[in-house]
Amino acid sequence: MANIQPFPFAKLKKLTKKEAEIFSRLAKYFPAPGLAPVFVEKLLESIKKHLGPGFQLRYESVFEADHEKFIAGLPSLFVCLVVSLTPLPEKVIIELDSDFSFALIDKMLGGEGAVPRLSRPLTKLEEGVLQFFCIKILKELTDLMKQAPFKFRFDKIATEPLTLESLSDANQPMMFLTFRLWLGEVEGYVRLAIPQAIISALSSDQESFVDLRIPQFESRRVGAFDHFRTILWGEVGRVTLSVAELKQLDRGDIILFDESYPTLSGNHVQGRLRLRVGEGDAGAIEGTIAGEGAPQPSGTLKVNLERVILS
Repeated sequence: MANIQPFPFAKLKKLTKKEAEIFSRLAKYFPAPGLAPVFVEKLLESIKKHLGPGFQLRYESVFEADHEKFIAGLPSLFVCLVVSLTPLPEKVIIELDSDFSFALIDKMLGGEGAVPRLSRPLTKLEEGVLQFFCIKILKELTDLMKQAPFKFRFDKIATEPLTLESLSDANQPMMFLTFRLWLGEVEGYVRLAIPQAIISALSSDQESFVDLRIPQFESRRVGAFDHFRTILWGEVGRVTLSVAELKQLDRGDIILFDESYPTLSGNHVQGRLRLRVGEGDAGAIEGTIAGEGAPQPSGTLKVNLERVILS
C-alpha cells in the first residue's frame, strides 16, 4: 500500500498584500505558458527583423525570489545584460542562456546560428556584438512604448557574480519572467529579473504599453474546450427580489428588469449578451452582438467574445 504524505501547506511561502497584487498583475498579462500579450507578439516580430523567421519566443513562467537567490541560482558560465529604466534607480537584469548567446552572436555576424562544441566565456568582440544587439532591441522597445515615462539604457554585460551583487540589496524582492527561445535548431531561454519597485511603477502607467489587454485569451481558452458538449442559454435580462418583496407581489404586478442586455428592433438584435453555461451557476460568457444583429442565413447570430466569468 502506498505511503501517502500530506502536503506541507504550512511551509508554503507567504506573500505580503503588495507582493500578491504585483504577482496578480503579471499573471493577468501572462495567464499560462504560451500565452502572452500583444505587446510581446509585436516585440517578437521586431526581433525577427534582425534574426530572421527562424527565431521564436514563448512565454514559460513567472515566479518571485530575492536578488541573492537569483545570483546563487546562476550557472557557472552565465551572461547577463544590465538595463536601466531612467529615471528609475533600479536595474533590470536579463539572463541569457549561454549557448543561445553564441548562436545569437553567430547569426548577427552572418552565420547560421552555430554554438561552440565546448563551453567557454565570451570574448570581448563577442560581448560587443551582444551589446550591439541589445541596444537594437531596446530601440525597438522604445518605439513600442512611445508614451512610457522612462527611457531604456544599456548599462553593461555581466559574467561574474560580483558585478551583479553590487547592483542591489541582497534581499530586494524581484519578479522573474522566463521565456523559451528557438533560433533554428538551437533552443535556450531568457529570464528577466525585474525588481518589484519597477513592476509597481509600470503597472501604475499601463497606458504607456501597446495594447496590454488580452481579450484574445478568453477566446483561445474556450476554443480549447470546443469538444465538450454542454447546455448554453442566453440571458436577455434579470431581476432580483428579496423575500419581503416577493411576499408583497400580487397576480398582475409588473416587475422591471434591473439588468438588461440586448435590444430588439424589428428583426435586428443589438447590444450586449450574456451566455450562461450548464445550469447557469458555473459561469458566463459576456460579449457584444456583431454587426447589425441581423440573423445569418443559418438563423444564428455572431457574438464577439469579451470575457469569461467563472462563478
